[in-house]
Amino acid sequence: RNASNSIESPGSGAVGASREPVPVVALHWPIGRWKPQADRAGPVDPLIVTDTGGRERALTGQTVLVTGGAGFIGSHLCERLLERGHRVVAIDDLSTGSRQNLTGAMTSPHFEFIQGNVLDESITHGLVAAVDTVFHLAASVGVMRIMDFPVETIVNNVRGTQVVLEAAVAGKQKVFVTSTSEVHTAPTLVN
Repeated sequence: RNASNSIESPGSGAVGASREPVPVVALHWPIGRWKPQADRAGPVDPLIVTDTGGRERALTGQTVLVTGGAGFIGSHLCERLLERGHRVVAIDDLSTGSRQNLTGAMTSPHFEFIQGNVLDESITHGLVAAVDTVFHLAASVGVMRIMDFPVETIVNNVRGTQVVLEAAVAGKQKVFVTSTSEVHTAPTLVN
């Protein structure tokens, strides 16, 4: 960070030759628990994560990046993280998200919004380097958009995820990767 409290991105360039695995965690909110609630002792904390080794821990007092933060789910996640005492940085290109979704989060001094695209490597690498954990929700969404722009969709979703993961490998940040509902299709009857 510089004196004006803005995040400086390191120059763009190749990520180091070391190809360490990115620590990926499973979030217990709102879906996708690795353990059924009945198997957990006591109340379920919606911001408990399970790492790849099966160890549970709470996210507390971290600086968190939410990609796709102005989307429906991303904006709600931002608010929940702020309620839990985290500093939250959200990035969104507003192609399908909206600043209106962030009205609640914008009132917090612990929230920062960056209008940008995760495909911009210099911005993404700079943001990931400045946080402890990344929740990657940025994706092209909407059935018509996906059908009308299939190549753009693949580039945004696949390459965008690659940029986030490469940045996380470089800084060893933990990443929670989500998917889009557009990976599903209508069932086809086979006779």
